[in-house]
Amino acid sequence: MVAEDQEARVPVVTPGGTARGENHQDVLVLGGSGLLGRKIAEEFGHAHKTHATYYRHPISIPRLSAHPLDITDRDQVFSLFNKIRPSIAVHAAAYVDADACERDRATAHEVNVRGTDNVAAAAREVGAKLVFISSDYVFSGTKGDYREEDRPDPISYYGETKAKGEQIALQACPDSIVARLTVVYGWPGRQNFVTWVIDNLKHRRQVKVVTDQHGNPTLADSAAEATRRLVQIDAQGIFHISGRECITRFNFAREVARIFGLDASLIMPTTSEELKQVAARPKWNCLDVSKAESMGCKLLTVEEGLLRMKAQMRGAA
Repeated sequence: MVAEDQEARVPVVTPGGTARGENHQDVLVLGGSGLLGRKIAEEFGHAHKTHATYYRHPISIPRLSAHPLDITDRDQVFSLFNKIRPSIAVHAAAYVDADACERDRATAHEVNVRGTDNVAAAAREVGAKLVFISSDYVFSGTKGDYREEDRPDPISYYGETKAKGEQIALQACPDSIVARLTVVYGWPGRQNFVTWVIDNLKHRRQVKVVTDQHGNPTLADSAAEATRRLVQIDAQGIFHISGRECITRFNFAREVARIFGLDASLIMPTTSEELKQVAARPKWNCLDVSKAESMGCKLLTVEEGLLRMKAQMRGAA
């Protein structure tokens, strides 16, 4: 469907204070060919024997083992889990195009719901700690400043599938982590909002960006680090690990132009209604990240995230 340098090993510490060594923990990252999945796999790969899966886009990541996998095939999923027997499984594989999910609900359900059920069941069978990567789209965007305990009320089918995925993960593996993010960006990888803006502005092309959608832009590297932090402390439950700052897509695009020295006058304001997107978009989906920060997750402002991405791109030039 869709979807060996070693650093000092940091012990896992349970809420009660008991250390649980990481030395022999294998990590399996589902969806390693995506931007976030790759970053998570690289983050764990520094100190763990790490495996990453892909579906359509083969991957090659230093120190990591890559495995082809269709998460909708239950036999394949169970076979891989039983072969690797991971201590930690991060489920970052998903059908994430909201408009495509609206058009093809069958595929969206197959990947995001049935696929998650397969992964959660396999994680439970081998006793793996499950991390489910979720989205701000589980909320309607009518309130803003959403906290982890707020009740999901999605307005798109993609949001519905992610909300169902959260329930599946938490029910199958009560000690699992659900990590919600919004507007994930970074480099390298396939196109995302920031690279789309940069590419168009560099070629002097105008872009239309909405002024009525708010969220917390999330640097993929930061989310990967937060994911590992939550695993290290053996956290459980739902956490918002997006960026620290809530901003409109339009103003975010203008920040991209400023940080990368591009012409912001090419960014044209528009609205969700004018764009006529297939799937409804939440308007005020700002996430409160104070819970994750209280657990030691170092989340970033828009400027901090973009400057870090710029440094990565400059270093690779």
